Amino acid sequence: MMIQPPPVEILFLHTPKFKNWYRPIDHFSFILYHPIGLLGLADYARQNGFSSRIIDLGIELGKNGPIDYGALVSRHCPLLIAITLHWHFQAFDAIECARAIKLKAPGARIVLGGFTASFFADEIMREFPEIDYIIKGDAEIPLVELVRSLKGLGDVSHVPNLLYRTDKNVISDPQTFSADQALLNRINFTDFNLIENRDEFISGLKAWVRVKDVSNKLHKAMLGSKSLYPVYLGRGCPYSCSYCGGNNHAQRAINNRAGVILRSVENVVQSLLDIHRHGFDGASFNYDPLTSEMADAFYLELFAKLRNSAVKLFVEIERWKLPSEEFIIAFKETFAPGSFVSLSLNHPDESLRKKNNLFMYGNENLEACLRIFERHQVNVMLFFACGLPFETSETLRALSTFVKGIKKKYRYVRCKVSLIEIEPCSDLSLNPGNYGISIVKKSFMDYYRYHADPNTNHYQEIGYTGDGALNKKTLTRFYFSHFCKVFKAGMLSPLFCRLAGLAWKSGTVRLIDKTIVSRKKNKPVTVKG
Repeated sequence: MMIQPPPVEILFLHTPKFKNWYRPIDHFSFILYHPIGLLGLADYARQNGFSSRIIDLGIELGKNGPIDYGALVSRHCPLLIAITLHWHFQAFDAIECARAIKLKAPGARIVLGGFTASFFADEIMREFPEIDYIIKGDAEIPLVELVRSLKGLGDVSHVPNLLYRTDKNVISDPQTFSADQALLNRINFTDFNLIENRDEFISGLKAWVRVKDVSNKLHKAMLGSKSLYPVYLGRGCPYSCSYCGGNNHAQRAINNRAGVILRSVENVVQSLLDIHRHGFDGASFNYDPLTSEMADAFYLELFAKLRNSAVKLFVEIERWKLPSEEFIIAFKETFAPGSFVSLSLNHPDESLRKKNNLFMYGNENLEACLRIFERHQVNVMLFFACGLPFETSETLRALSTFVKGIKKKYRYVRCKVSLIEIEPCSDLSLNPGNYGISIVKKSFMDYYRYHADPNTNHYQEIGYTGDGALNKKTLTRFYFSHFCKVFKAGMLSPLFCRLAGLAWKSGTVRLIDKTIVSRKKNKPVTVKG
């Protein structure tokens, strides 16, 4: 007999992008990670006396088949349903989730939140009557105040950062709330018990995507085997990288935030211990807004406290500025073998970096730093971007030559090149004329329609055109011939990619996968003695 869970006041739903296509791996789900602040929202609601639960709809679909939204709502009886719309990839699925809920449970009240929901809040409220509320920007106090109002007289006019309706009019309350450091330090961002099907969530984060209908063994062979969880360090950004939708301009527009706030070292250490205790293979630090001097003070204290805990984690730490030798030595002493530091040069052409607001350090300084990593035998992942505005055929070839040279020169350095894709509220999307480009998707409806197509392939989508810009076909051909992450066969990679696509389309890959799995299941067990 199934035990009915107790009712909750806030039901958080995370929607992946369910339908995507990429030739080497066929159809897959994307955005498996939750927005990093989601657990914190659930915890803060709990601190204020409101019960909550997080359901990952990707896991729900995998466990129980097609989602019965009516049964889902009946099972939890929430006062408010909060749907994540952080990344633009979720645009279609988040709205369709709300639409399906309203169809089965018309009285349900739905709120959206996240960067994409915030940036396009007015348009979403105009276009989709299924959405009752949107919280723009930081959501901790607004969400609690919204629930408190719904439990009372229903008047939400005082709730900060909230968009809502009166009759057919959309009302936008002033965006007066932004979280501060004191608030962040009161929140637990790593209580994974708030997630329904917690164990499946943890074990499922071994890759950024989930390929449809393949065994775990094949999935591991294709896409990796470590489950990493991102560490919540803080909010805000001092930089204005051209293609980033979370840069300092976006922070002001979306979150009404001009500076940077960080959690305390003690709270970050506790999050790392929670990540270890819950069974993740390791953690990732994907946020580093500090100057070199401030970063050393923060990280060296963090590393020392973590060493005292006797927990040896596998980690990836992204540094936006070049780290000091002291940082590199302490990093090696603190974390498990195989851990690595990520650096984003973006492109070896310094003038190109400057035009895209990506210049953090010069190439000579980078190579001096890489020599320190080599001397101490510490792993580095060096990231590059392909498809930047102002890129030419010559700079593309220079990028390829530079990457090959780095790989030959350094034993402990790996390189990863990615095609950029313009994000909402990035400088490229807001001021395309400054870069000599025209963007393809401008409104929320553009993103909604694009992501409605199950055959969209964001790995080949740069999001802009321009008279002087390299076109998408030229870029993707060069990219897959020089930087393919799947086949790594140089000029032969596109050929192997097409063959893989045929194998997926014909069903050959899945047939072989199922045959091997079936044979292993039916293999007789020999008992000795």
